[in-house]
Amino acid sequence: MPRLVYVVDDEKPMRELVAMQLSLQGIESRTFSNGYDVISTLQQEVTRPDVLLVDLMMPGMDGLTLLRTMRELAENVPVVILTGHGSIKSAVEAMKLGAADFMTKPVDGPRLEITLRNALERTALRNEVGRLSRQVEHQTDFTDLIGTSEKMQRLFSQLRRAAGSDITVCLQGASGTGKELMARAIHDNSSRREAPFIVVDCGAIPPNLIESTLFGHERGAFTGATEKRVGKFKEADGGTVFLDEIGELELPAQTRLLRVLQEREVEPIGSNRATKVNVRLVTATHRNLSEMVKLGTFREDLYYRIHVLPIFVPALEDRRSDIPALAQHFTARLCAQENIPQKVLTKAAVEWLVSQPWPGNVRQLENHIHRAVIMTDSDRIDVTDLNPDAPEQGGNIFDVFNTYPPDSLPTLDLLQEAYTAHVVSRMSGNLTRAAQVLGIGRTTLYRHLGADAQKSDAGA
Repeated sequence: MPRLVYVVDDEKPMRELVAMQLSLQGIESRTFSNGYDVISTLQQEVTRPDVLLVDLMMPGMDGLTLLRTMRELAENVPVVILTGHGSIKSAVEAMKLGAADFMTKPVDGPRLEITLRNALERTALRNEVGRLSRQVEHQTDFTDLIGTSEKMQRLFSQLRRAAGSDITVCLQGASGTGKELMARAIHDNSSRREAPFIVVDCGAIPPNLIESTLFGHERGAFTGATEKRVGKFKEADGGTVFLDEIGELELPAQTRLLRVLQEREVEPIGSNRATKVNVRLVTATHRNLSEMVKLGTFREDLYYRIHVLPIFVPALEDRRSDIPALAQHFTARLCAQENIPQKVLTKAAVEWLVSQPWPGNVRQLENHIHRAVIMTDSDRIDVTDLNPDAPEQGGNIFDVFNTYPPDSLPTLDLLQEAYTAHVVSRMSGNLTRAAQVLGIGRTTLYRHLGADAQKSDAGA
C-alpha cells in the first residue's frame, strides 16, 4: 500500500471523506481543491506522492487535463480518477490516456484499498518492463538514475554533457555508487549507442590474464592458450570499453593500455601485427589515482590519458536526501521483478534507512531492501523487517567465546581465515568486493584464503 496519497477534488466534503478513509488504513494524505496547486507542489517539492486520486469533473483544470500534465511532470506516479455514475465514458477515456484506474463516487474503504494496491502494482510492473526493455535494447535512460539532491542533479548534468561528446571519462567514487550504470547511460545516449558496450572489471581478473582479456592472444602464445582469443578492445570496436576499477591494473598492463590509447591499435599477445580499433574509453575507480601516481603504482602518462573528464560520484552517505526515493524505487521494482504484490515502506522504515551508514552504498541499500521484499509477509515493510538480525541490546560479538574453555580459544590465524571466508561468501565469491570490505588488497586476500584461492580465481 502507498505511504502518501494526494487527493484532488473541488468538493471539500469529498476530500475530507477520502482523506479519512485513507487515514483509517494508515495512509498519509494531502488534499488539494484544484489541479493548479498540485502542479505547483510537484514542481517545488522533491517528495513525490505514491498515488494521485483525482476528481474527473472540476472547474478550471479538470481531471483529464491534470492527467495529461502528470504524464509530463511525474510519469511514474499512478493517477486514479474519481467519477460520478454519469461520467463512466469519460473515465474510460481517462484510462486510455494513462490513468491507472477509476472509481465511482461515493468512495468506500475496501474498494479504495484494492484500487490503490492495483494501481501501484500495474505502475511498478510497467516501469520494470520499460526498464528491462531499455536494457535489452541498450537504451539506458538518465531517468533510470535516481536522485534529486543537488549533488546528483549536478552529476546528471555532467553525464549528459559527456554523452554528447566522445571525451574519455573517469568516474571516481566508492564501490556500489552506481558507476557502471552511469557508464552505460553515457554510452546508450551517445553516438556509439548502436555499437557494443563492453564491461571489464579489472579487479576481478587475475594479473596474469588481464592483458590477454583486454588485448587478446594468439593460439599457443602461452601455456593454456589453446585457442585464439579476441580481446575486449577489439570486441568493442566502434563502441565503448568500460574499465571498472582501473586502479587495480598492474604496471605491465598499464603500459600496454597506454599504447592502445596512443596508437588506437591493439597487438594481441603472441602476435607481431597490430590492428586498428575505434573505441571510446570510460573508466571507474574507487582509488585516488593521483596518489598512486606519486607512489609509482600508476603511470603518470596513463593517468593524464584517462583523466580527461573526471566525474565524481558521491557516496550514499553524502546524499542521504535521496535515500527515500531510492528505497521506494527499489521496493516497487523488486516487487515487480519477483512477481509479488506491491509492498510499501513505513515511515519508520524509511527513517531507519536514512539513518544507516551504508558503506556499500546504493548496491548495499538495494540488496537490503531485496531481502526485506522477499522475507516480509505483510504488505508493509517496517524497521524489524529491514533489521531482523540486530543483536539484542547489550549484546557483544565476542560473547560467543565465553562458552570456550580458556585453553580451547581459537587462534588469531583461525579467526582471520574463518572471517575472511565468511566475507567472501557474503560477497557471493566476488573477491574484489570482499577485499574492499576487509580493507585489504587482493594479494593479501589470496594469502588469507590459502594457496588454492588464486588458482580457483584464475580458473573462474
